[in-house]
Amino acid sequence: MEKKPVRKKVTPDGRAGTRGRASAAGKKKKPPAVLNEEQLKKIAQRRKISKAFQEKQKRLAGEEEKWKKEKERDKERERKKEKEKKKKAGHPAAIEESYRAKEEKAKKDKHKEDLGKEGRKEEKKRKESGVILPASWAKVEGYVPPELEKAADRVLGHYKLKAKNRVVVATKPLKGGAIWQVTAEKGRRYSLKLLHRRPERSLFSIWAQAYLVRQKARVPAIVPTEDGQLYVELGKKLWLVCEWIQPLQEAPKDLKGAQTIAYGLGEFHRLSRGYQPPAEAEYSSRLNRWLEYYEKILTKFGWFRRLAKAYDDPPAAPQLLKALDIFEDQAREGIARLQRSNYARLAARGESYWGLAHQDYGWGNAQIGPGGVWVIDLDGVVFDLPIRDLRKLITGCMSDKWDLQWAKGMISAYHKANPIETGLYEVFLIDLAMPNEFYQFVKEVVYDPVTFLNARTKNELAKMIQLQKSKRSVLAALSDWKVGKK
Repeated sequence: MEKKPVRKKVTPDGRAGTRGRASAAGKKKKPPAVLNEEQLKKIAQRRKISKAFQEKQKRLAGEEEKWKKEKERDKERERKKEKEKKKKAGHPAAIEESYRAKEEKAKKDKHKEDLGKEGRKEEKKRKESGVILPASWAKVEGYVPPELEKAADRVLGHYKLKAKNRVVVATKPLKGGAIWQVTAEKGRRYSLKLLHRRPERSLFSIWAQAYLVRQKARVPAIVPTEDGQLYVELGKKLWLVCEWIQPLQEAPKDLKGAQTIAYGLGEFHRLSRGYQPPAEAEYSSRLNRWLEYYEKILTKFGWFRRLAKAYDDPPAAPQLLKALDIFEDQAREGIARLQRSNYARLAARGESYWGLAHQDYGWGNAQIGPGGVWVIDLDGVVFDLPIRDLRKLITGCMSDKWDLQWAKGMISAYHKANPIETGLYEVFLIDLAMPNEFYQFVKEVVYDPVTFLNARTKNELAKMIQLQKSKRSVLAALSDWKVGKK
């Protein structure tokens, strides 16, 4: 005879009754675990190690920021010296520059006179308003804080387009960035972007986008303000309005689609050559920093090993040590190969020769539209050997298994749009062999080892180790292959 399910008796206050089981009051609470001296010592040691690595992480970030500022100051000093030298020598370029400066000053003086009393009052009111934007906010889809919406209203007031409505389409709540789709008169659409980076860094990408538009690259054109500026500065951040490209659709996630966006990447890189940022923009370059980056990866692997040994209880700790045995050797080999390669000679050609790397290129930021592949979200562009974008694109397609046909197809498609010389291909293969994806995945262990080294991480690390067999096979075949050959 089948048993009937037991029905819980519900008390008048809505809680389940205690019939058939001991009451909650009758249950004995377990006493807190008493840790022995050795366990307490181990916990203290773990905390000490974690704290030390977190402080090192902060110090590294601070040193990098200091290095950038010093480099920018050095460049400014060099520019001033060169300018002074030309001036003393009566250089025609210096004379012309002096004439332009006087002409610009005269224009500015006339503009000030034309402003009038009311104009000056409004300008003063705008500057003194002291708009403060939230640095971050809760991660809720389609949400930005009300003060950000008010700031967006003020920004749109600088443009001739008559906005009818707008909707949030993307946010970076932890960094303080957002994108709205703005619908204006006659149904025309635009994107309004709040760039989350420092204004000087954002200037680099804004002028890069303007340059690419002039080069006929398929990137959204920037809509100028009423007074002809490319951006609006408000709340110590830069805002810009761009044309909304439509229709856009993602490329299919098959080999043909991968080849299409690889070709689009080659076009983007080729057309970015020759870009020179204005003096007021932060000079953002990674071109000469590959060796430094590789060495940083190897140093961090040493940190991860110490943390895995200290926090040996979580499930992923032994798997992390096993993975490090493999990937530390790969990093050492990558450093040695880069030092022997043509990398230094290639980098010596300079930033303007090589152009820009997108840094976040993929199916989301490269979409099929009018005329071909359109590249969007350019606020992270940087000077580099841009072929690094191709490495990221290929490795992103090999998360389950490395496929030689896909790799060759994507490299060949890129090569058609932006030919890859022999020395550059060698450096590309070195970067492809580096354990970049492993490093990007594991680096978060520094902040909270216990939470990070969970069962899910263990499975992911096992998958990464398993992938190495097919990766080695593909890399060996690519090293024997001449680019563009079938």
